[in-house]
Amino acid sequence: MAYIGFFNGTSSVLSNVNQIGFRSVNFKQRTQTVVTKTISGRTIRTQQATTLWEGTLEFPALTHKEFRQVQGFVALAQGSLNEFDIILPNISSRTAGGTLHNLSVKDNTAAGSTTIAAYQTLDSAGQPIKGDGDSAGYTPADGFTILNMGDIIRFDNHNKVYMCTSDVTPDTSGDFDIPIQPALTTAVVGLTGKDNSNFSTITEINYDDVAFRMIFKTDSQDYRYNVDGTVSFRVDVEEVL
Repeated sequence: MAYIGFFNGTSSVLSNVNQIGFRSVNFKQRTQTVVTKTISGRTIRTQQATTLWEGTLEFPALTHKEFRQVQGFVALAQGSLNEFDIILPNISSRTAGGTLHNLSVKDNTAAGSTTIAAYQTLDSAGQPIKGDGDSAGYTPADGFTILNMGDIIRFDNHNKVYMCTSDVTPDTSGDFDIPIQPALTTAVVGLTGKDNSNFSTITEINYDDVAFRMIFKTDSQDYRYNVDGTVSFRVDVEEVL
């Protein structure tokens, strides 16, 4: 198993990434829930594993020359063996309109939590917040929604992607919590108690062009080479942790 890089985006390993896009993305959420019914008719539901994201990616008709980069990337992945990052159009982008600077975790938060206290690493004057106790400098005018329900985020210390379960709007002091699902799979490190000497250990949050860490779902891929010189291709992917 190995990580082979970004399929698309500014860090893509494809040399012609600007020519490659998706015709459609079928986005899926897979949650494993075990349902047990007792003799009395009571239903007991337990979740066995974290939610994973899946998708079916359909490419537009590409010339065989354009498609060779995609075909080479699939070969590099070696079926479902190797993992990669992929940015999904519309899904990976933030939909909220409020101004949002670099985003980091405010308080240490354990795995299993579904609420993350966060802060912006620049205040409203554009100055960096570098230690516990620094003022964010927000005013009520800054209290626009910065993340919408359904927007996704990813932390820089692990690969899981999470979805916001309600709108996120800072209060007048600039504080805000991010409610997420599924629950954190890995603990994150916050600003509280830090100073400039260990500021670099704080977990940052990616909220735009969020990449999913994925693998190809099957080991067999079919390429349709059409007689007009184009190639048709669709592929199933799933999140991997």
